[in-house]
Amino acid sequence: MTGRRILLYVRNRLLGLPFILLGISLLAFVLVRLVPVEPAEVVLRISNIPPTDEAIASMRQELGTDRPLPVQYADWLWKAVHFDFGTSYVGKNPVWADIREKFPSTLLLAGSATLLSLLVSIPLGVWAAMYKGRAIDQLSRVLSLVGSSMPRYWLAFLLVYAFAVKLDWFPIQGRGGWQHLVLPTVTLSAANIALFSRLLRSTMLENAKEPYVLYARVRGLSEREIVLRHILPNSLLPLITSVGVSFGYLLGGTVIVEQIFSWPGLGRFLIESIMSRDYPVIQCYVLLMAAVFVLTNLAADVIGRMLDPRLMNGEGGNGS
Repeated sequence: MTGRRILLYVRNRLLGLPFILLGISLLAFVLVRLVPVEPAEVVLRISNIPPTDEAIASMRQELGTDRPLPVQYADWLWKAVHFDFGTSYVGKNPVWADIREKFPSTLLLAGSATLLSLLVSIPLGVWAAMYKGRAIDQLSRVLSLVGSSMPRYWLAFLLVYAFAVKLDWFPIQGRGGWQHLVLPTVTLSAANIALFSRLLRSTMLENAKEPYVLYARVRGLSEREIVLRHILPNSLLPLITSVGVSFGYLLGGTVIVEQIFSWPGLGRFLIESIMSRDYPVIQCYVLLMAAVFVLTNLAADVIGRMLDPRLMNGEGGNGS
């Protein structure tokens, strides 16, 4: 029954996804047009064409921005349903083709940052909980404070200066081998390492007070076995939920890091599109990030419910 209830839960969540995306699409459509800059004029200047009144009127007709806003939105929405997000004002390429080309780079960066966050934060959180108040716990506190309080752009510049300029260990720009991935990955993962390690530590300390831990000690299990076999597995659920939320934020929040390291992903593409008022690209980006954010949160919730079936109580009960 648990598998069926999970499927019902996923179905119910997915049924609400179109309405969420519809609201976000309308919001994105309206907000980008509140900026007091004429896209036709920007496109003309990029093309080195004098932005006369006649040229602007002709370009607006070519771009379709001369039509009433409701007509523009309805036309864009109908095409978007069929995965046709229009043509870039500047690049003259299909927007969806450009997004598909650049999305793997952003996905790679966000995935590597999430993986590094987990590889560092889980051992750090476990050690901090096992040795509460000792040196490793104090070091964890310091690292968490530094990682959570330092802006990403400032950390990126520090890493570039130390490991690229001074030591010449890693390249600064572009995407190539694994060396190109190191500095942007560390930059993106620092805040998550701080968050995940402290979250895991606090959850483990709370679970250490539960009756099953006392029962495990009565059975004669060692502290190491108690931590790894009982406390840690029961403390991973909040971490999984946090990872799902943070992964969505990472995918949408790589803008500054990609710009600093000239990483050819969606973040850098978005900045270029904002500067040129490329409406189709901006709208497609916002819609895609919203869908990814909702789906990653859903995946984290499903994994959490598979690990702890008690969370399914009261959900999907009419179908069980």
